[in-house]
Amino acid sequence: MLGFKRLLASLAVLSALFWLGASTALAGGNPGRTPLPVGDITGTFCGASIGPVLLHVDLNKEYVKTYTLKDGTTKLEVNGRFIVDVTGNQHTVTFNAGGPGAVYLRPDGSVLVSGYGRVIFIGVNGEGIWLYNGNVLTDAITGLVVSRTGHATNICALLS
Repeated sequence: MLGFKRLLASLAVLSALFWLGASTALAGGNPGRTPLPVGDITGTFCGASIGPVLLHVDLNKEYVKTYTLKDGTTKLEVNGRFIVDVTGNQHTVTFNAGGPGAVYLRPDGSVLVSGYGRVIFIGVNGEGIWLYNGNVLTDAITGLVVSRTGHATNICALLS
């Protein structure tokens, strides 16, 4: 359940950027981009045997740009560089997880998160932490992976 809450918290941040984007500092001379603030996350994502895991943002140069699609869907496109250190069980692994990716806020109320590159996913109900290298589509309402292609790395296994 914590993974689901974390995913919703991330979406809340993206939504806030969408609504407040006009007042956010411009990024890199591109008037449509705004910095994407992301903080550290901690929890028992890998179960009791690993214990608490910290995802620490080592480098965040991610930006979000907002579009409205023809069907009324709002697309929040995320691009940039994102380096995260994952620490647990006295081990630390570092990943470049900058995506890119996008969040689709559909008119029917559904929210899809799409990663097409290297993205970190925290599973719901203790399903662990995964690094996807390829395409991954998640339902932000349920927190579940809808589809994926490419390679998946079990980060919890690397920490054990």
